[in-house]
Amino acid sequence: MMSPTEHATTTERSPDGIIDRRVFQGVLNLNDSDSTDFSTQLFETYLAVANSTMTNMDRAVRNKDFSELSLLAISLQDTSDAMGVVQVRQSCSRLQDVIHAWGETKTGPIDGITTAHEHLKRDFAVAKTQLAKFVETGVIPSGWVAPGLPLAVPTDSTVGIGGGGAGGMGACLGASAVAGNK
Repeated sequence: MMSPTEHATTTERSPDGIIDRRVFQGVLNLNDSDSTDFSTQLFETYLAVANSTMTNMDRAVRNKDFSELSLLAISLQDTSDAMGVVQVRQSCSRLQDVIHAWGETKTGPIDGITTAHEHLKRDFAVAKTQLAKFVETGVIPSGWVAPGLPLAVPTDSTVGIGGGGAGGMGACLGASAVAGNK
């Protein structure tokens, strides 16, 4: 597994820091036409899976089940990486590092773990808000694709936000699994 520093050299962050623009463009390329229906469904599924994972992480922190918390962080990190949600991916990596450091000694306060978990929750809330707008409208936020890249789908710099909506996709499917079946 790459460290956040190693991965950062291959990441092209959007101006808001939420999305890896290259991965996001790859997800957009999975669409069949000039519509964002398929990619919005993928992100809708990502949000459903990530919401569930975050709920389970909250429970693991309350129960001080740091082994489970680490597994959940790995899962969310991998899914976020596949979808290009770089801000969440990096917060998951930081949480794993803190859990690992605490786990080596299993002594001392768990404040570092709870702080890293709270940081992840804040980062996820920001990403969730922006991704939900994309899922609801199908309009690509400004800066989420590389400048000069021709797009056949609407962006918020060419079309006002509003209308549309993506069809539901079962939350039981992981986003990366759905992408692989396209």
